[in-house]
Amino acid sequence: MDKIKPYLQMLKQHHFWLLAGICVVVMLYCWNTATQEIEQQFSANKVKVEGEFGKIQKLNSREQFPNPKWQEAAVQKDKEVVQQIEAASQRIVKRQQPSLEWPAETFSEAFIEVASKESPATWPDLAIAEFKRAMPDEVKRLRKIIDAADTIDDPGVQWNKEDYEYIQSAFTFRIEPARQTVIKMRKVFWVLESLAKIVAVTNEGVEDRFNLPIHNLELMGVGPERASVDAGEWAVSGLEGKADLGQEPEVSGYDIWPVRLRVRMDLKYLNRLLTACANSELSLDVTGVRFEHLNRSVEVEVEEPPSRRFNVGGGFRGFGGAGPPVQPRVAEAEKEEPKPSVPSRGTLVEIVGFVYIADEQLLKDELAKPAPPVKEATPVKASAPAQPAEPAKAAAFQRPDRPQTTKTFRRPELASRPENRLRCEQSS
Repeated sequence: MDKIKPYLQMLKQHHFWLLAGICVVVMLYCWNTATQEIEQQFSANKVKVEGEFGKIQKLNSREQFPNPKWQEAAVQKDKEVVQQIEAASQRIVKRQQPSLEWPAETFSEAFIEVASKESPATWPDLAIAEFKRAMPDEVKRLRKIIDAADTIDDPGVQWNKEDYEYIQSAFTFRIEPARQTVIKMRKVFWVLESLAKIVAVTNEGVEDRFNLPIHNLELMGVGPERASVDAGEWAVSGLEGKADLGQEPEVSGYDIWPVRLRVRMDLKYLNRLLTACANSELSLDVTGVRFEHLNRSVEVEVEEPPSRRFNVGGGFRGFGGAGPPVQPRVAEAEKEEPKPSVPSRGTLVEIVGFVYIADEQLLKDELAKPAPPVKEATPVKASAPAQPAEPAKAAAFQRPDRPQTTKTFRRPELASRPENRLRCEQSS
């Protein structure tokens, strides 16, 4: 032990330098280990980048698209897409067919036989006369669909009297309607019937008919005028806009009808109402949902308007569809919203959207259109490596054979400003 004491004394005296050396050795070891890992990652990434670069070089040495193989694949893909669209169109037509039939309880067998085979444009006069006679009964059938109550004390849905009378008057013809009017008004009724079925499905399965999910039916609007939203009525803090009908339709093969459904209901069944809209036989694209409580505090949830433009078609007052543009005729009475005819309860909910009625003939014509020609295969040699761009030269040293550009203005009021006119003079 006595022999070790001198060494321990020396270690104690020079312990700082000993610990410093140990720390340096540890740091060098850590640094060496870290640099080795970085070098390995760098080498692996370098090999990977060089491999990808080699693939690009290999592709550049081949023929550029379109080549014969690409042509064959493009034609085959076009055929597959057309088959998929045709199958989807057939499913839509088959699904909508039950909603586009003539009910036997209102029309005669002879009429149904003629109407199911011919277009109203070729109907005989007797068929037009029966259409004129039967359509008021069809409107009454809407009341059965939604289970409308006759009085306030009766169970069922309280249908706004003004709205019902408006629809009733629209389908009551004083004289025999023109054939184009028959075509348009029948489609309008199909859409109204689809909205009525949505209300019926929402109330389906409820035993207490005095306390239905949808208490009141305030409005069923079809067409640009009846389906437009009054922004002032729903104006609240933070409300930036409303659904618009200002764009061109992006689909073909369908009759597109803007709709608006306003009901007063128990808000906890709103999901059931939206589900009924989504599962409707006539495709309903919901673009906006608004609801208002009785205390006048309004909550608004509106989606972006669809990118479609609807030309107002002719027809009976208030009902217009996507068709040839004509000057719409809007009566003063159409601009006024129907007032509630019974005491209000629950929450006022309004749904706006678009109903798509599939036209089988239009879909067939659309699918029959020839596909755009496929570009011919033109082999192109590999492009030379791009040369680095020369730095831009100052305007004072511009070559004389290159004309200088002048600044022009599309808006005259901008060109007339002094500072802009000075820039034009300097550039010229």
